[in-house]
Amino acid sequence: MSCETLEAGVQWCAQFLEKENIKNLEIVFFGGEPVLNHEVIVQAMVGFNRLKKQGMLDSLRYQLVTNGSLLSPGKIKVLKALGLQEMQVTIDGLPHTHNRRRVGGQGTWGKIWESILYTVEENIRIALNCVVDSENCHELKDLIDAAECFSVSSQKLKQNTWILFSLLIPTTYTLQRCETVLFSKEKEILSTIIDAYAYAKQLSWRTATWLLYHYSAREAKYSYIIAPEGDIYKCYGAIGNKRYCIGNIADDLEAVKKKALEFSDMQPWDEACLKCNIFPICRGGCQHISSLLHQGEYGHKLCEKGLWESALKKALALGVLNP
Repeated sequence: MSCETLEAGVQWCAQFLEKENIKNLEIVFFGGEPVLNHEVIVQAMVGFNRLKKQGMLDSLRYQLVTNGSLLSPGKIKVLKALGLQEMQVTIDGLPHTHNRRRVGGQGTWGKIWESILYTVEENIRIALNCVVDSENCHELKDLIDAAECFSVSSQKLKQNTWILFSLLIPTTYTLQRCETVLFSKEKEILSTIIDAYAYAKQLSWRTATWLLYHYSAREAKYSYIIAPEGDIYKCYGAIGNKRYCIGNIADDLEAVKKKALEFSDMQPWDEACLKCNIFPICRGGCQHISSLLHQGEYGHKLCEKGLWESALKKALALGVLNP
């Protein structure tokens, strides 16, 4: 995103806030890798902070979703001073697995932990995320053990860290790989994830399980995603799919809102869904994943009852969902 698009994006948000009389704003910076565009992030925070200083906002929260490899103590200090409160940092497994998966196969595992340890000392909360498939699911408990070792010398690591294990989500670009490491293996992988959550809780780690707050940005009335060129979307999975672009920050605000509601109302469930005890969680299935099976088209049901039912029963039995 350019500085010019960013400034226009801040102004678009300001107009939206005023029009809807919204006083609470949460901004999430994500990519790709957002820290590649560190200066634009800083510019954005200065712009949004200006809105709060002008009295347009009662509360303003920032979150950064990053792979952590480009963070430095200096960048973290700047982001903290501007109001950053939370980061989601991704680790792909133990060092050999993580380093093999990263672009160029470079060794970033240690560098990321260095950034994590510095960040928690600044009292910025960390959601430590590992995206899980059949290749790295057997490493989850060992990854928790590694975090446990780091916590010995960092008292704030456990205090400011939530452990998050996410099942790999298919995309257009990863479909071929998913055939090997995900499809038909989801139930076993999710079972391993739940075992790892239980293990983390035994060691007094906080966990951020997604099992019971599985809602989508597409369905949230006031959730919008601004892409690098200023295009606006409602679903993370739809970014780049012009078919589901709901407008641009240069467009009329009412026209964007109208398209947003139309997209949010594109629900896939049927009568069978409404009678299903899993429906309040799955909502008819992820529309992005379903679209991959229907030539990019949203609005098709994706039944995952078999996956969710067994996972929830196990999670409840092991106390994974307890506070």
